[in-house]
Formats: sequence, C-alpha cells, structure tokens
Amino acid sequence: MVMSQPSNTAARAATQASGQVGDARIATSLPGHPKTKKLIRRLGDGAAWKLVCLILWAAGNRPGGDLSGMSDEDIELAIDWTGEPDAFVRALAEVGFLDGEAGARQLHDWREHNPWAADATRRSEKAKWAALCKQYGRREASLIMPEYAERLRQALEAQAVGSAHGSETPATGTPNAESGTATGSASSTLSGASSTHVAVPDAASGMPLAESSSAPSPSPSPSPSPSPHSVPSGRGRGPRNSEELPEGFAEFWVENPRKDAKQDAVKAWRQLGLDTDAALRERAMAGLAAWKRDTRWFRDGAWRLEFIPLPASWIRGRRWEDESIARPAAAASTAPAAWQPAGEPPWWEQAGFECRDHAANFRCHAGNFREFRNGERIPEGTPS
Repeated sequence: MVMSQPSNTAARAATQASGQVGDARIATSLPGHPKTKKLIRRLGDGAAWKLVCLILWAAGNRPGGDLSGMSDEDIELAIDWTGEPDAFVRALAEVGFLDGEAGARQLHDWREHNPWAADATRRSEKAKWAALCKQYGRREASLIMPEYAERLRQALEAQAVGSAHGSETPATGTPNAESGTATGSASSTLSGASSTHVAVPDAASGMPLAESSSAPSPSPSPSPSPSPHSVPSGRGRGPRNSEELPEGFAEFWVENPRKDAKQDAVKAWRQLGLDTDAALRERAMAGLAAWKRDTRWFRDGAWRLEFIPLPASWIRGRRWEDESIARPAAAASTAPAAWQPAGEPPWWEQAGFECRDHAANFRCHAGNFREFRNGERIPEGTPS
C-alpha cells in the first residue's frame, strides 16, 4: 500500500525533475511481520505508525536510507516521537529495522525495498549531466561536473579492459550514488550480483545512456520490511545522440547577445576553422567584445537587436575584422550623444559616472540620467 503520494501528476513530475522523492513504498506484509509485532509488543500500536513515518521521512530527506550523522534523539525528533527518549530507536535496532550503531544508523535493506528513493541522487546527477551535454557538449559539461565526468571516464576504461578480455561479466565502473559500488558494460547497462543497474556513456556519442531501471516508476513496492522482495526490472532506453559543440563555440554563444539560428552558427564556426585555430578564435572573441561595446549594438542601457546580425552571418562575414570597431574601447563608451549640445558634458558625467558602460550598470541612460547624481539614483522627494 502506498502511504504517501504526490497530490497530482504535475506535482509528481516536478518532484522527480528536481531529484527529490515524492513517495515511499510499504510492503503489504509489513503490518503482520514478526518484527512489526515485536515492535508493537515493546512500545504499543503507535510505534508501528511511527515506523511508517520514519520510512516516509527518510524517503524525502535521506533517500539513500543512511541516517549517519544523526543521533538517536535526532531520529526520534524527526518523526515526533513523544515516548521515552531513545526507546523507539533502541526498539527498531533490537527487532532489526535499523542497522548500525548510534550516529551511524541505516534503515535495514533500504536499497532493496526502496530502489526509487535510493537512486534519487544518481538520477538527479544523470539528468543534469545529460542536459549539460545536450546544451554545451561533453567537453564543456566535463568542466562543470568534473567529478561525474571522471567517474564516467573510469567506467569506460574498466569496460575497455573487460572487453579486451572477452569478459561477459560486468566491469567495475560508475560509482553508485549511495553505496559507492558499480557495475557496467561497454555500451549498455548490465545487472551485477547486487542487482544494481548502472548506466555508462556510449563511446560513440559521448552521452550517458539512460539507466536500465533498477528503480521502477513510483508505484507500490516494499519498504524496509524484513521480508525479501524482488526488484522489478524495466526496459532500458537507447542512447541520446547529441552532437558536441565545437571548441570555443559555447563561450561565443554565451557572449553573443543574439541567440538565433544556433546550428547554422555552429556550421559557420567549423567552416572558418574557429574550432581548430586558437589564434583566430582569440581574435574573433576580442572582436565580439569590441562589438558589444559599440553603440550600434548597445545604446542607452539596451541591446539593439535589430542592428545585430545573426551569429552565423557575423562569423561568415569575419566581422571581428571590421575597421569601424578597431578603436579603443573608450571611444564607443565616451563619445557624446548626437543630440547633446556642444560644450555640455556627456550625460553620464552629469549623472556622476565615468563612462557610458559604467552608467549602464546602474540602469542609467540618456533618457533618465537626470534622475541620478554622483553615480547614484536620487531618492524620491530629494530637492533638485
């Protein structure tokens, strides 16, 4: 029976996407199991309900089932135990619902009975990695998640060793998020002796495969009850192919104020050799920075997108070589506006800023500069 469920499908989807757990699993045999009966005999009927509360609390707060770092008092406070201090945790340990000593308690066989909750951290990591690979490519994703990338690299190396020896048994690879152990195969997920399925990346695409389901979709299943229970298996999904972005393109795309026709821009980037020529790429990025300071692109605190070319057109036209921007950065920032009366200080100086760019940082522009004084917005009600 399911003791707790998200209120609706949308809530469940949002919870899963965030890596949190919205429900836990309770075995139908739990109420009549000898351990449950022993617990009730020691502490009364209310203790069985508090056991259920602990299962639900762990699913939401300690999805790995590991209560390390919590004292026995902390555990009892988490489920609002009002009986004799330490009696509840002591009874759970005596009958076998808790393993370990004080300060290092673990719910008995949690991963076996609550695989969906136990794999929450790993699912969250995989989802983040896949999203980064899709948006920036594997190289950039590795810079953002270096530890995860290293685990995948080690998994691939282990698989290569296993393949070289013609082994059909799983090779040690990607660490399991909770136990630190792993299994894997060269291009798919395999189940090891522990029945833990671990996904590894496909060597061709550089993307991690979707994991074979060691944690089936949230539906009724056993929780930490003593009775053995098999874990349902699910169908794995094939790899998600996503072409990696060429060298340096991710930085260019982030810096470019216009975000249209990305794939065409990627093609142009490769056509001009910007992915292989570091010197050319450096000049292009310097030119982009100069254009971003140019008043034709940025004026009065806003981007003038109607005057900014498509990224692919900017690349193919080698616009970083335009002589009209080959001038000191201050030239575009300190030139007075065309409407400004001769002899009058530039509007940003009147507002107390060093240059136009400095003023833009404070949302000051030619239309509202009189609302500023000494580099700060004048409080309302202050005499002019």
